[in-house]
Amino acid sequence: MPRSPTIRQLDVQVLISDRTRHGSRLWSEHGLALVIRCTYDNGRLITILFDTGASSPLLRHNLASVGLSPGEIDDVFLSHCHHDHTGGLPALLHDSSATFNLIAHPEITRRAVSLRGSLKPVGPDPAMWEEIPENRMMLLREPVEIHPGVWSSGSIPRRTDFEEPRRKMFTLRDGRLVPDDDPDDMALWFQLADGSLVLLTGCGHSGIANTVRHAADVMETDRFRAVIGGFHLIGADDERIGHTNEEMEQLNICELITGHCTGPKAERVFAQNMGDRHSYFHTGDQYTFGK
Repeated sequence: MPRSPTIRQLDVQVLISDRTRHGSRLWSEHGLALVIRCTYDNGRLITILFDTGASSPLLRHNLASVGLSPGEIDDVFLSHCHHDHTGGLPALLHDSSATFNLIAHPEITRRAVSLRGSLKPVGPDPAMWEEIPENRMMLLREPVEIHPGVWSSGSIPRRTDFEEPRRKMFTLRDGRLVPDDDPDDMALWFQLADGSLVLLTGCGHSGIANTVRHAADVMETDRFRAVIGGFHLIGADDERIGHTNEEMEQLNICELITGHCTGPKAERVFAQNMGDRHSYFHTGDQYTFGK
């Protein structure tokens, strides 16, 4: 039986985030999109877009700025339905060169709304999902190896007692508001040739500790080369941030790279306690693993 190819090099570029370095040609907004290029030891290359930011014009501009055509994207992975992660998707759906598969959780198509300040939708127009050819929409509830060494997390078990669902978030069902705990939240991880993992999370609504421990359980390893993404600790109290920091320090994580919704207070705590193991990402930043 032929040996499955292994990931020789993993390149992650921050295509969209909330902050940009001075002089960058890329634009920023409150949202997240990452471009992942995965090179295998047999020469194969796959390109994955992890989330799409909040708006089509900005996504189009930044894709052009980094020289990436929608037709070169093999997969679009959506971490969850919120508009700051799915708002740029129409730009890809309306591009005639695009042939990507869309990978997400089955619950991503639900009507998600917020009561923070006023009643408002926090996800895309449900009609958008009808624009995606059915044979290219892969809705996955369980952990799945979508390419050699590339895993979609599926539903993430909520096990910690300090990572509680947010309040005032709901699903609209049959005219009723039903409390919503972001059931579509998923992560994506990559297993490098040495067996360590690089884990990407959009907002980590399931809790970043729950997310990392879920990946460790599925892969039967505690070795994380990097954990990158938003941890949704903005607005969290000191107790939750403290517990999260303790978890991150205890886990075998070489690099913790944060941004988007992590929040300045939590990022200061990580920086103070994790030292060189922690860093902040900006739009345009690039990271290479496995060279």
